[in-house]
Amino acid sequence: MLKRLLFVRSFAAKPSAAAPKASKEGGKSSAAVAPKSTIPGGIPINILKTGQDPVLKGVDQYPDWLQPLGAGLPSLPDLLAQPFDSLLPVTRKRLFKLQNRDKIKKANSLLAKK
Repeated sequence: MLKRLLFVRSFAAKPSAAAPKASKEGGKSSAAVAPKSTIPGGIPINILKTGQDPVLKGVDQYPDWLQPLGAGLPSLPDLLAQPFDSLLPVTRKRLFKLQNRDKIKKANSLLAKK
């Protein structure tokens, strides 16, 4: 009996306080409304309780080295269009990885159709 009492989990807040419920009128409660964001698309990226979302600046106000970071990695058709000898070893590895992934997807789709 003593062991059962020692391993009782307790939560920081009661379940009723953790999730605000809708009012009886059918509308949403005012506490459930998310704060407005300065980022397009309304994605709140602030993780602090008292902080604010960062202000989005113009493209010309950021350093030049930051622009290629958002471009992403080349896709399989982009890599196949380039000559293999001109690819860097890291890019060759990505090419092999994407080709293998494509091969597996094709094999799986053939098996699924049977």
